[in-house]
Order: sequence, then C-alpha cells, then structure tokens
Amino acid sequence: MKKILIFSSIFVLVAVFILAQTALAQDFGSVGSVAADVAVEFNPAVPGPNQTVTATASSFSVDLNSASITWFVNGKMQKTGKALTSFTFTTGGNGQTTTIDIFITTLDGQIVKKTFDLKPAEVDLIWQAASYTPPFYQGKALFSHEERLEFVAIPHIIGSNGAEIPAGNLIYKWTRNGTVVGDFSGYGKNTYTMIASIISVPIDMQVEVTTTDGTGIADAEITAVPVNPSIVFYQRDPLYGIQFQNALPASFAMTTKEIDVLAVPFFFGSDDIGTSNMQYLWSINGSQIDNDLSKTDRVFRPQSGTSGTSNISLSITNTNKILQMVDGSFNLSFNSTQ
Repeated sequence: MKKILIFSSIFVLVAVFILAQTALAQDFGSVGSVAADVAVEFNPAVPGPNQTVTATASSFSVDLNSASITWFVNGKMQKTGKALTSFTFTTGGNGQTTTIDIFITTLDGQIVKKTFDLKPAEVDLIWQAASYTPPFYQGKALFSHEERLEFVAIPHIIGSNGAEIPAGNLIYKWTRNGTVVGDFSGYGKNTYTMIASIISVPIDMQVEVTTTDGTGIADAEITAVPVNPSIVFYQRDPLYGIQFQNALPASFAMTTKEIDVLAVPFFFGSDDIGTSNMQYLWSINGSQIDNDLSKTDRVFRPQSGTSGTSNISLSITNTNKILQMVDGSFNLSFNSTQ
C-alpha cells in the first residue's frame, strides 16, 4: 500500500526580495538564472501518509556548500544554515497537503526559491489466485504453477472535493517484472490478470496510478511467489461426513474395521478439479491399488487375522498443467483384534 505525491514546482528569481516576518528578513542582491540548475529530490520519491521524508538539494553548477539554505514546512521555517542541503520532515495524513519551501542564497547573492506540494495517499495492491481450496477453508488460495493470477489496485486518493476519487476514474500503468504491460494499462483499468508461464518464477507487479489531470501519482508493488500444490488427508465418517476439522496425521492406528480416507488437493487449478485432468494414483506399500485414476477417496480394511502397518501413498497429477503435481503418504496401523 502506498502513496501519492503531487508536485508543483515554482521557480522565483528576483532582483530584490524582502522576506518579512521571519528571522531571515533582509534585502537580497542581484539574481542570476540559477533556479533550473538546482534540483530537489525526495526520498522516498513517492511518500505515503505520516511518513518520514528526506529532501535533498543538489546542483552541478551552483556551489551549494557555500550557500545559505533555509527550509520551510507549511510556511513555517524549520531549519536554516550554510550548506544545509538535506532536510527531514514528516508528511501529513491521507489527503493532507504538505508544502515544502526551500530558499537558497548563493555566495554571490543570487537567490532561488522552490516550492513543492506533497499530498500523500494510500494504495492497496493485492493478488488472488484461481487455485482450489476445499469448502470452509479459511486461508488464502495460494498461487501455484501455471495458474491464473489477478492483481487488484485499490487506490485511496483524495480529490479536490475532499472525497476519495473512484478507482474507475483514475489511470493505471501496470509493470510486470520490469516490463510495462500496455494492453492492461489505461483509464479505469485497476486490475491485471495473467496466466503464469510454464517457467515458474516469482511475479513482481507494480502499479502506477495517476489522476486524469496529471497532478497526482501513486504507486505500489507486490510479489507473488508460486508454490507447489499439496495434499491433505481426511477421514470420511459414515455418520458425520468428512471430518474437515481434523486432518489425518502422518501415522495413526485404525480403531474400526475399516476407514474411508479422502484426499483433498490444495492449490491445483480450480477449473481442473472434478475433471479428467486430475489423476489420482493410490498405492499400498509401493504397489498401485488399481487402474482407476479418478477416485479421490479409498476405503481401507485389513485382511482378517492380520496385524501390522501399511504405507498408503498417493500421487496427484494435473495433466492440463504439468507442473501441478504432488505426492503424499501416511502410515496406517491395524491389528487382528479389530
């Protein structure tokens, strides 16, 4: 979430300048054309609300090290001194303008005044993935390989009327991993949707938001890192249904004559769940159970009079997205008295 900065830069070159009602009241001498040779940079360049900012004046042609420099915030003098090229201040709240004035008097009597208006705001940048999670899952659907991903910019920019400018009334420029995405940029385009390529890499997304009159600029950045899908095993109870509140541990003992185990895939493509693209390969102690690759659950019951522990394993593959695959297993103990 970040920020907006509205600049208006005023260059004033005067022959005689009187600064009244401050400790700096004096007559200034002749002025040369030096304003354009003095630059002021802010760090961060686009500050947010109530944020500490450092302003730095620089010049290749004007000797600022011998100049007298005075900084003002909202018309009140804050610091003055020789070679005072840097100044730190705090911006106002969301939508509140902070006016920064800098007065420079060079050694030979030339005078430069520059004024900057900083009007910070907040921009939220979020992402959401079209990956599958089961019902009642309270976590975020994570971004998996080759999956659809949507970024949404939610700006909080205060207009001249004191109200937030609607997201649809702003101009957006989207940048993905350093490259501007022109087709998704423009007026009212506060969302960016993409399909991750087969080369699985983090997606660094930046959005720059401007007002239609060009006076405001806001930006934000976020990175989405792809993850591998996963499997969680649950017991299907004949009376109470799927026990989503308790995932099966890595090893457990049967307490009944049989157990129905359901495998739930997490973060596979939601459009592929329930289709033939999803293949489930179940094995017991390394031997495939059968050739039915569509079954998400299996019923396990030991043979009469046997005891021991079996390793139950499952491989899930999405044939539509070759990087979406996962292996999982658990150990199931049983005895002849069950």
